[in-house]
Amino acid sequence: MNQIIQNMDFSKGWWYSAILGVFLLLFIVFMPKRLNMSEIYLTFGVIAGLVWVIDTIFSVWIDLFDVGSPNKRGIPEFFMYTIIPPSFAVIYLNVYQEYKKLLYTVLFTAISELAEWLAVAVGIMTLKHWNPLYSIPVYLVVYYFYLPFHLRVMKRTSKSEH
Repeated sequence: MNQIIQNMDFSKGWWYSAILGVFLLLFIVFMPKRLNMSEIYLTFGVIAGLVWVIDTIFSVWIDLFDVGSPNKRGIPEFFMYTIIPPSFAVIYLNVYQEYKKLLYTVLFTAISELAEWLAVAVGIMTLKHWNPLYSIPVYLVVYYFYLPFHLRVMKRTSKSEH
């Protein structure tokens, strides 16, 4: 049992990712929804998968940063890769309106950057050769280009199935 708890990686700052992740999930449950459950489910899966692949490349293979304890995969990675980014994506797409695209892109980029900065500040994310400012162009591309494209594909696919 002790080995199981150690493998969950309750390292410094793990609580930040858990609290933020639970808060975002509760926000999604209670927010007025423009997305249907299939769209929420699909967005969660696609974004979580992309984040795991991309962050594994940058944090494990290239070794630019660590989340939680190095060489362990546990609670911090679960929330930081599987819950938090997909939650931001779902909330973004739920409020997204084409004519406010730039405003929402800037707002969600700032929120994502703040969340990353706080992860570093509480110690759950350890930077090696990474600076949180490097994430800003990534967030801008994701919010301005990728997520609206993802939404169009979901809507188009949904219409063609009916």
